[in-house]
Amino acid sequence: MPLELSPARVIDQAEQTTGLNDWHGDEFRVALEILFDAIASEAGIDSALYPHIEAGQAFNLGNRLKIVADRKRFPGIAQEKIDKPLFILGLPRSGTTLLQALLTADPAARGTLHWELLNPSPPPETDSYSSDPRIAIAEQQVAGMDKSLLVRHPFAARLPEECGRLFDMTVMNQGTFGSYQVPGYLHWLLGQDYASAYPIHKMCLQHFQHRHKGDHWVCKSNKHLFTMAQLYATYPDLRLVWLHRDPAQTLASLGSFILSIRKQTRPDTDPKKLGREWASLQELALQRGLLYRERMGDQSGICDVHYNQLISDPLNTVAGIYKHFGMTFSDAARDAVAQWLRDNPQDKHGVHKYTGEQFGLDVNQVRERFGFYIDRFGVEPDH
Repeated sequence: MPLELSPARVIDQAEQTTGLNDWHGDEFRVALEILFDAIASEAGIDSALYPHIEAGQAFNLGNRLKIVADRKRFPGIAQEKIDKPLFILGLPRSGTTLLQALLTADPAARGTLHWELLNPSPPPETDSYSSDPRIAIAEQQVAGMDKSLLVRHPFAARLPEECGRLFDMTVMNQGTFGSYQVPGYLHWLLGQDYASAYPIHKMCLQHFQHRHKGDHWVCKSNKHLFTMAQLYATYPDLRLVWLHRDPAQTLASLGSFILSIRKQTRPDTDPKKLGREWASLQELALQRGLLYRERMGDQSGICDVHYNQLISDPLNTVAGIYKHFGMTFSDAARDAVAQWLRDNPQDKHGVHKYTGEQFGLDVNQVRERFGFYIDRFGVEPDH
């Protein structure tokens, strides 16, 4: 059992497992070093978990090696155009997962489903998209998850997941901070412009659509709030949907979600300390996102949607998004969205219960602190 984390061992494991060694760049190496240093010096976790951590990183990097190899096997992948992708942004726990699922229900849409994010190679094919054996692998993985986690986030093999997971292949996913208390890694990550990470993100979208296309992409990740300049540089014709919800609710819900993950490696995690950290992180996300938005000038490419509106009238909310962007909301799309809503009622997996007080978050203080955002968009408390 290793007593220290070894980036070299992870890289060797990824290469040995896949039989591949073309990485298409080496930006991930520095990120991996910084992450492992931070886990060893800051995370405070048992070294018995190190093999599991190394295996997870080797698996993600192995996916990268496979995607690079697939671009050689299928030269047409590099020629794929990503036209007018639709990206959903917003604070975590603001309804972005629900909205992504609804927008991806449209048969003409293309989403990043959990099963293909988990095992992306080879590029999925239309003829076997609903019967691909990788679906069963993902279903088995979900079946092994803690059921309390499903109450907080509805994982399923065929559900869309956030495209921010693609940054795992560059070891530059801010979500890693959810698993480990690693401020050194996070502070380094927040200083990066992601100019080397977004090309990998685009490579993956090209990869996924090569043999199974859609009319448009539906992507979602709150992480893009930190790096909107690079997001737009990569996808200049993107259509942006920005979801708004009361931060007093989102931060409490987020605290509950992160705590359930963090406790898997640190059972003694302090909820109040965690609440303070994530409140600061999301405040920074909004400040960065709003600063870029104000510099844009023309706001016509952004559709603002409120959580209360989405929850009270989801079908017409989706129709309004299509109208905003001049997209056709076909009868087939409307029927598919309505069917998804019938099949997936709210609290399908149980009721997610939480309070701000658990995480040291006073409702009035949070709303005052985030007043710059609440006032800007007229965000109301949950109905």
